Amino acid sequence: MRRNDDEPEDQARQLEARVNALFEDSARLGVKGDNAGALETARLCVKEEKKLTKLRDEHNLHDAQNVDLTFAVTLNLANRLEKTGLTSEALTTYKEITSTSAKGNDSSSFPKHAARVRVNAGNVYYKQHDYPSAIKQYRMALDQVSSVNKVTRAKITRNIGCAFARMGQYMDAASTFEDVVDLNATAMTSTGSEKKSPDVTTLFNLIVCHYAVGDAEKMKRAFTALLRLRAFENEEDDEEDKENPKSTYPNETINPEVENPKNPKGEDDLLEREILVRRKRVRDLITRAARLISPEIANTPERGYEMLAQEMRQVGYKTLSNSLEMQKALGYLKSKAQGSGGVWFEEGRVNLRSFEKLENQNAKGNAATNVSFLYLCEDDLEKGLEFADLAVEHDSQDPHALTNKGCVFMKQIDSEKHLLKAIGCFKKALEVEASCVAALYNLGLAQKRLGNNEDALVTFKKVVKSVPDDTSGNTSGNTAGIHVESLYQIGDISDLMGDTAASITCFEKVHLKVANDCGVLARLGSAHAKQADDQKALQYYNEAYDVNPVDVGVLTWLGTFHARCERFEKACAYFDQAGDADYDVKNKSKWQLAAASCLRKAGDSEAALRRYLDIHSAKPADVECLRHLAHVCGDLGREDDAKSYAGKLRAAERERDERGDDGTSDTFDHGSLNAQEQPTAPSSPSPLDRSRSGMSEDEWGGADLDLPGM
Repeated sequence: MRRNDDEPEDQARQLEARVNALFEDSARLGVKGDNAGALETARLCVKEEKKLTKLRDEHNLHDAQNVDLTFAVTLNLANRLEKTGLTSEALTTYKEITSTSAKGNDSSSFPKHAARVRVNAGNVYYKQHDYPSAIKQYRMALDQVSSVNKVTRAKITRNIGCAFARMGQYMDAASTFEDVVDLNATAMTSTGSEKKSPDVTTLFNLIVCHYAVGDAEKMKRAFTALLRLRAFENEEDDEEDKENPKSTYPNETINPEVENPKNPKGEDDLLEREILVRRKRVRDLITRAARLISPEIANTPERGYEMLAQEMRQVGYKTLSNSLEMQKALGYLKSKAQGSGGVWFEEGRVNLRSFEKLENQNAKGNAATNVSFLYLCEDDLEKGLEFADLAVEHDSQDPHALTNKGCVFMKQIDSEKHLLKAIGCFKKALEVEASCVAALYNLGLAQKRLGNNEDALVTFKKVVKSVPDDTSGNTSGNTAGIHVESLYQIGDISDLMGDTAASITCFEKVHLKVANDCGVLARLGSAHAKQADDQKALQYYNEAYDVNPVDVGVLTWLGTFHARCERFEKACAYFDQAGDADYDVKNKSKWQLAAASCLRKAGDSEAALRRYLDIHSAKPADVECLRHLAHVCGDLGREDDAKSYAGKLRAAERERDERGDDGTSDTFDHGSLNAQEQPTAPSSPSPLDRSRSGMSEDEWGGADLDLPGM
């Protein structure tokens, strides 16, 4: 006999099948990331489920009511509302679930465990930063969990600890996390699950809370507990050669037809891969925790690193202990300016050099980049290149190793061959990691040294674009300052290419960030001088002088400028200061001659004569000094002295010509100091003839020192 599809039982069965289908469709859309589609389907699913419940109630089919299905579709709706950001509606739905489950043994009530959705509600409050409400929900959910179910209780309690930490109540958070650790220990003892689900996160959070409170002893105790957990580690001690994930599957391939010799069927590959991923995450947390607490558990961070490294070796983390030893060595090197007569720096140098003697090639390779950099700083380029090659051989995909090798090539003789090798290393580093700022910046420097100014300009502009402004606080570590350095390089290259306006724009940006840099102020002054803007040039050079009164280049420009403007007293003072500031003894007479010439132009021939005589006593064969002495003596009417010095001048000139000396050793380098083209000094008659002829000495001619800008 054929059943009638209009029977209530059949209608309910068909409607329930539709509800199940919609429920699965909603879940499937959610997995695909289509939250909007999943929510729409979830709403329709709940609507159809309510029709099903109403149908059974109308036909007294109470025993057929599927409360678990009602709970599932309602919970799915709440989850979809939460995923789409409709938190208010999600909280309302969660509240509806918990209130329905509280009805007890009513046939329409949800299962008792449905009250645990308070954890979901707590998570919503947590995301809204309403931590007190989140803690309230977590605690209400905890009341619904049996004391036997310790794993679930531990997870909920951990959420409470995280909420306390977010509120800044670190002591309460630490106490809560300690409760979680005790619960996990009890659960591990009873279930033997210590290797299945180690709770590393709780111990890390506990370390952070103890750090915030400042309890060094508890920090060390929690860190030791984290180490002894040995999460996702093998039973035996850590072997450094096996630590590199690349060596786990030496013949690994994505082709499923090629068998792994360690596992012919390939059944456990995914599991082993997942274990490796989790092991790496745990080790990253251990390293972060060590770096966090090392400065707090001992007198110095380096001593702290040493203590923790020793603890790691005892537990079996040999690779991580080597990493901390490296951090200790680098810490000592960074402490070179902190007193102790350089003892700390030397200790760091010795510690870093100790990695050279390691027999384990993997550990030696990990340290090779830093060892190479140490030799680079000590100008031992041969050893630096040796360890740079070792670092690249150890990991050819390490951008820092490639960048360091390029720097070694750059520091060698600036031949085209070495610069091209350096550029090749920097480009390889950028292929591996496009955001490696150090490689990009050094690439620009290498291109600039090679003379490829256009390419260098493009490269430095990329650096400026990729590295945020240092004043924004978003830069750290080795990238700090690269933004400003790149701006300076752009300004310098623009100046070399003749784009003075662009160079001024860049140097002004640098000046805004580094207000008291004498070099930047001098470059701004030089650039404005090229544009014939003497007022701004003088302003910037004066500012540079205020910042650094002993900069020879600044003093030279100021002296030259004031001499050109016939303010000879000021010019003389600047040249005197330049003579005192110049460490090159050979240049001493140059500045003395410039100052004496200013005195002579100011009309104080007697003072000028005394200056010239002082120079002559120190350098009797100085041609320029003898020429000026002949001129001054002629001006003062000392004919005999003028003849005497003229004779000495001719003898000195003959001796100079015999030596093949061009006589320019005591003159200014016009190309480096002057922004304008220098006139060629005319040849002058003999000093005595010139004095007798009545030729004016008020003009800057060949008889006086050829000053820049004159």
